Amino acid sequence: MFSFQQKKKSREHSVLSWINAIFFVIIIRSVIFSPYRIPTGSMIPTLLVGDHIIVTKFNYGVCRFSFLFSQWIDYFSGRVAVLDRPKRGDVVVFTCPKKFSMDYVKRLVGLPGDRIQMKEGMLYINGEVCPMNKVSEKYRAYDGESFVEGDIYIRELPVAKVDKKGKTQETGKKISHKVLKIRPFGSARYDNTKEFVVPENHYFFQGDNQDGSGDSRSEDLGYVYTDYVLGPAKIVFFSLGDDFTLIKPWTWWSLRLERIGNLIR
Repeated sequence: MFSFQQKKKSREHSVLSWINAIFFVIIIRSVIFSPYRIPTGSMIPTLLVGDHIIVTKFNYGVCRFSFLFSQWIDYFSGRVAVLDRPKRGDVVVFTCPKKFSMDYVKRLVGLPGDRIQMKEGMLYINGEVCPMNKVSEKYRAYDGESFVEGDIYIRELPVAKVDKKGKTQETGKKISHKVLKIRPFGSARYDNTKEFVVPENHYFFQGDNQDGSGDSRSEDLGYVYTDYVLGPAKIVFFSLGDDFTLIKPWTWWSLRLERIGNLIR
């Protein structure tokens, strides 16, 4: 009898330990950081299909979409425990406003009040062009459906951030990042656009694969409300080539060791 009670208590403690562990993991994924896999080529060359990245959720504060099952449960509105605010130039993961089950990763190029426009393939922010300089040609990568090839440019963005009152403040600093251009300047679908004026509490995103990204230049996405933003992408912690299959050892060579540990800029 005594042995039976001991075993029963042992099982109860074991179950409680598992519940606590699961709860701990949920809290970490919801509030601290979360892993994501890159399934498409919209951020080539910064992020490749098969990259696994870490997103730190505590930077921008906790929102409804930080938690599991948020596509069905409206936990709350607004943001809690905000430590920092998104800056122009950040690579950010956010929930798709039109399909809550999907998360996107793009580069933030427009803050509230910014005027954003594409002219002949060049990005203009508040009437000023963001310079681009070619650094390599015939870059080839898999975009999730096929291989694409284009030229790599370095683009310069003026860094700005949103203050506590929701107003955009220029910092005077600049950030450089890589852009893939597949088609000649002026010939791609979103190389020439209207001028977008980013509304209050919204952001404007663009993929680094400039000709192969569905982003805020398209009506399918448009402006992204602040409550949908999850956090900045920080690091590539694992990366697999497009032909990797666990059950086929001869494909293991496609593990991209040179990308593991890369900071995302």
